[in-house]
Amino acid sequence: MKKLIISLLVVCMLSLVAVSAFAYSSTTEAWIESASYNASTKTLSVTLVEGLTGTNCAGGWRFAVFSAAPDMTVEGDAGFWNVYKGAEGTDNQGNGTLLAGKPDASGQTSTVTVELVEGETYYIGAVGLTNDWNWTTAVYEFTYGEGGNDTADISVIAYAVTAIAGLGALVVAKKR
Repeated sequence: MKKLIISLLVVCMLSLVAVSAFAYSSTTEAWIESASYNASTKTLSVTLVEGLTGTNCAGGWRFAVFSAAPDMTVEGDAGFWNVYKGAEGTDNQGNGTLLAGKPDASGQTSTVTVELVEGETYYIGAVGLTNDWNWTTAVYEFTYGEGGNDTADISVIAYAVTAIAGLGALVVAKKR
């Protein structure tokens, strides 16, 4: 019975490693520093954290604006595709929360035309255009008329806990 459980744990660990080996590079770091909206021109300006245009966004970047927190699941790169396709105007989630996107953002600050309602909360996701296809699971959350803040996806934490638990089981099994 112990050998069966150990074998299953090994298979699970190998599966986790295989999935992460082919996934796009993701991080939980905040990439968006700020967002500001000009109601008269209906333009939203999004500013990246200093230094990203030379590293994770060396080839430019994409961002998408949502009316509800987008699914930023790391497994299968679902979060990446929600933002990447959202920047092109495709609602990859199919739930009608995509408001606007910018597929060819460059430089520290970029703008997109979108109509926002004062007092409503909005979410911005970003992906970098480099050879590595980097992206962040941190979504910039802001309420039009107030300041913004960052949120991180809980799936990243769950993935880390699963990986650590699997490694712990392998270490315990090896000691026996």
